[in-house]
Amino acid sequence: MYDGKAHSVDSSEMAFRTAAAAGLREALADAGTVVLEPVSRVVVTVPSEVQGAVLTDLSGRRGHVAATEGPDDAGRVSVVASVPEAELARYVLDLRSLTAGQAELTIEPERYDVAPQR
Repeated sequence: MYDGKAHSVDSSEMAFRTAAAAGLREALADAGTVVLEPVSRVVVTVPSEVQGAVLTDLSGRRGHVAATEGPDDAGRVSVVASVPEAELARYVLDLRSLTAGQAELTIEPERYDVAPQR
């Protein structure tokens, strides 16, 4: 904002706040800004008989499966996926009930992606 002045008749704190909000909104629209969300790398190791259920659950959480490895000598399969952190709030509890407590889970920050528009 350039050359702003206050006038006793039509100037108020609310008027300046409204003008600043409108200017910021216009500047952000012109700049083409986007909101980013954190995405985590998730590695889930489960018995092969529940692999399908885990893959379905990860897909329902907007996850992208990068690889599946195994089965190993114990018949366990590892699923590697990228999942938005917003979808992982209850994942540990849901995974425990989905696999009857037989899963191993590793979650680590990976990157930021553009968040979906609401």
